[in-house]
Amino acid sequence: MGTGASLATGNKTFSRTFEATVPGFGVSLSNLITDKTFYFLSVLEARSFDSIYRHLNELADHFMPPEAWSILRQAAVLDIRLHVKKTALERLSNVETAGRGSAVSILFAAPTP
Repeated sequence: MGTGASLATGNKTFSRTFEATVPGFGVSLSNLITDKTFYFLSVLEARSFDSIYRHLNELADHFMPPEAWSILRQAAVLDIRLHVKKTALERLSNVETAGRGSAVSILFAAPTP
């Protein structure tokens, strides 16, 4: 029984020491650890956000907006592609309704008025 009693007394002494106010700091050691942990986490979080924003600003500095001519060229290419697809679909629908010739010959045949 002596060992169990001394362990209980030792634990109480340790917890009293751990929870006692540290001279010069005005807070207990347990509060000092948890308060500094939350402070440290907030500093890390702020630094990570700062790092992300710096990286995004760096990317934005190197970004070159497209020129007007390249935008117009892309729009023209898209218009041509849409026109070709529309024409191909119209000719394929003519194949189904007419029932004559192959689909390839009708696709590449001259348009009829």
